[in-house]
Amino acid sequence: MSEFKDILSLYNYLEESTLDCRDYRTIADLFRGIIEIDKDNKSKAQWETSFFNFVARDGEILPLSQFTDEKGNIITYPDLSKFDEQAFNYLLDRISLTKNPLLKSRYAHILWKSPKKHGNYAQIAIDSYLRLAEIAEEKDLLKPEEHYGFYELELIKNAYFIARQINDKIRLKLMKSKIKSLIFHFNSKSVSAFNLRITLVELMLDQRDVFNKDDFVALNQVCLETARLYPPVQI
Repeated sequence: MSEFKDILSLYNYLEESTLDCRDYRTIADLFRGIIEIDKDNKSKAQWETSFFNFVARDGEILPLSQFTDEKGNIITYPDLSKFDEQAFNYLLDRISLTKNPLLKSRYAHILWKSPKKHGNYAQIAIDSYLRLAEIAEEKDLLKPEEHYGFYELELIKNAYFIARQINDKIRLKLMKSKIKSLIFHFNSKSVSAFNLRITLVELMLDQRDVFNKDDFVALNQVCLETARLYPPVQI
C-alpha cells in the first residue's frame, strides 16, 4: 500500500526530498504505487511512471525493455512515440513547477527528445545533470564504497552528449573542463575511480574533434597512476 494519499502529496514529497542520481526508478515505483489510489489523476501517475522508467544514456532517452509479441511485433516500454499532446502538455507543466534537479533532468531530457523539442530543454537537462553530478561527487567523498562515482559518470556523459547535440559552445567548454578535472582529481579512494577515469579518457579519445592535443597533456601520467593504484586482478 502506498504511503501517499494522492498525487499531490507525492509531488510535495519529491519536491522536498534530497533525492540523488540513483533514484529515477524509485520515483517510477512511487508513482506506480498511487495509480489505483488517486483515480482522478490516474493518467498523470501512469505518465510519470513511464517518464522515470526511461533509461537516459549518452544523451539519448531509451526504453527500459524491448520484446517481441506473439505476432512478431517489437514492443518497447516506455515508448516515447506513444505519448499524446495531453501527456506532453502535462510534462511542460511539471518542468515549470519543479525545482528538484532530479525531476527537472528527466522532464527536460524527455522534452528535448520529444515533438516539443527546443534547445532550452536541452540546456535545462545539461544544467540539471551537472548539478546532480556535483551532489554525486559530494556523496562519493563521504561514502566512497557506494559507487556514487559510477552514477556521476553517467550524468556527465549525458550532459556532454546533449551539449554536443545542440553544439552549445559555452556548455561544451564547461564539460571539457569538468571531464578533465574528474580524470585528474576524482577521489582516488572511491570504488568507482578506475571505471570513471578510464571511461572518460576513452570518451576524450573518441571525441577528438572536440578535445584537442592540449587537452591530452599529462594524460599518460594519470593513466599510469591509475594503473598503479588499480592493478589487474590475478586469476
